Amino acid sequence: MLKCNEVSEQASEIVDGNVKGMHKLKVQMHLMMCTHCRSFVKKIKMTKGVISKLTLEPVPDDKLDKIMQGIEDDQKNNSSK
Repeated sequence: MLKCNEVSEQASEIVDGNVKGMHKLKVQMHLMMCTHCRSFVKKIKMTKGVISKLTLEPVPDDKLDKIMQGIEDDQKNNSSK
């Protein structure tokens, strides 16, 4: 029988359907018996679903320049302390 830490470490692979054969059966058996792991894998699946629906919009160059300048200014201020 798999341990919870083994299942949680492989949660992303489980959700993506990359677990095969006998190992897949072991995972399924563990999930049937363990509510904590079942809940964790369900949350990973929901998170991946939400992330997959997000769209990235390009940042205009002038805004990107301001952001980068702010980061540089912050680094200078922190290094002088």
